[in-house]
Amino acid sequence: MRRNLLILVMLIPLLSIDLSAKAEKPDSTRWIYWTPFATTIGAGDGYVFRPRTARKYNITFPAFQSISASLLFTSNRNTLIDTLFGKPYFGIGVYKPFFHKSELLGDPASIYIIYGLNIYQLSDELTLSAEAKLGTSFGWNPYDSNTNHENRIIGAKNNYHAGLDIFLKYRINNYLQIRAGATYSHFSDGAYRLPNAGLNTLGGFADLMVTFKDRLQLDKHSKAARKVKPHVEYDLGISCSSRQILGDVENSNSTVILNHSFKAVDLSTYAMYVRSRYLRMGVGVHLIYDESSNVTATRTINEETATIVNSYEPSSSRERFAAGVFGKVELPMGYVNGVIDYGYILTPQLSSNSFSRLNLGLKSYVYRGINASFGIQITPKNKANCVFLGIGYTFNYYSLFR
Repeated sequence: MRRNLLILVMLIPLLSIDLSAKAEKPDSTRWIYWTPFATTIGAGDGYVFRPRTARKYNITFPAFQSISASLLFTSNRNTLIDTLFGKPYFGIGVYKPFFHKSELLGDPASIYIIYGLNIYQLSDELTLSAEAKLGTSFGWNPYDSNTNHENRIIGAKNNYHAGLDIFLKYRINNYLQIRAGATYSHFSDGAYRLPNAGLNTLGGFADLMVTFKDRLQLDKHSKAARKVKPHVEYDLGISCSSRQILGDVENSNSTVILNHSFKAVDLSTYAMYVRSRYLRMGVGVHLIYDESSNVTATRTINEETATIVNSYEPSSSRERFAAGVFGKVELPMGYVNGVIDYGYILTPQLSSNSFSRLNLGLKSYVYRGINASFGIQITPKNKANCVFLGIGYTFNYYSLFR
């Protein structure tokens, strides 16, 4: 439970820091704050993707069902963000899936933060919309080498829950709307504890939305307000991660789980070209410190207990540092931006240990150029994925809080 609270504390600044964002215009002192305007309750059904690790033990999954509820929040005033991005909103939701595999997976449930927006207005009554969800799930029965060795899908009792809903919203009257569409969910612990194959689901859902407070009508900004003068912004950021790894056993072809949380710190700087409200792109460099670099695993037998003991030999301090050249694409979506970084990391042993890396994340501007980020780091060569948390500052940033 303590880790659940920690995860929520880390996520709230990312997705809801703008609940008290101050206007950027010098002549304005109005703050943006958020109040409840609607609630939803619904149900879903769908397919559980079968991880490769489950096939080894011939584990199959029936169709799953779910129920969910949420409370949605709207802002007290309109900004340029509302005009450009379909009047985004935030929310808090709860989710209960039924996987029908309690002995293997446990009986999980989730609580998450919601970020939603309207994509396209098809008619006065029908709207295409989307919601992103990020939070924590609990109640899992994780992997245990003695009591639950077949569960190589979930390695921790508490895990991240990330989801995306794409749906149609039909307005019945001023107070009632029906929503129906597709939903995707991912559950994992971000390599905090291995094994961590993760669980993915895809299905459909329907819910009823009850509105008890009218939202403000959008301001009619001119087309000029949608344009931006081409310019360069400079991003400076630092991110941190912690994970277990699979270590290569010395003098063998086998790997073992190393029961240690290896820390990593990534300092980055980018030059970002901006000529649209909907796109930022640029190039930059990363300086990385990673405790898990070039770790050597050892496997010994404890003669007293007749058990196998896995340990590791840490690398030298010099081998833990690396530098990388990256490209970044950032897709602004209102109060939250989607971020994709891809690059090549050069290690001190250039010929053998250099590798590519992909970072997928979300970023939210806290105040002016200050921002917070959350995402997943993917390193194909090492078959290692982990979650990262970051903070940063953008110089010459053009705010939309106005």
